[in-house]
Amino acid sequence: QLREGTLRYFLTAEELQWLEESVSKNQLPEYFDSNYAGLVYFTQKEAVLKAIGLGIAGGPSKVKLAEFKVGAEFVAEYEGLFFDILTLAGAQGILSLAKER
Repeated sequence: QLREGTLRYFLTAEELQWLEESVSKNQLPEYFDSNYAGLVYFTQKEAVLKAIGLGIAGGPSKVKLAEFKVGAEFVAEYEGLFFDILTLAGAQGILSLAKER
């Protein structure tokens, strides 16, 4: 369970709004709630920051995700650097990988 305010630390305002709307409209897989979807976002951003050697200290909210996808590649950007992201998520856990383009 994420602490209150944690999502606001690593999501942009747009990402947080999309997440809240998606949960309220039941547009996520059945095992996704806002907490689980927030963890997916976190692992995606964390993967980018680890790929460049900064870790969380690099500022998760600085990582811009082009979209929210699980099971298919998509693009993320961090201060002018672009990354391919792949996330696998299920009831057993979440894995996100990032590779600089």
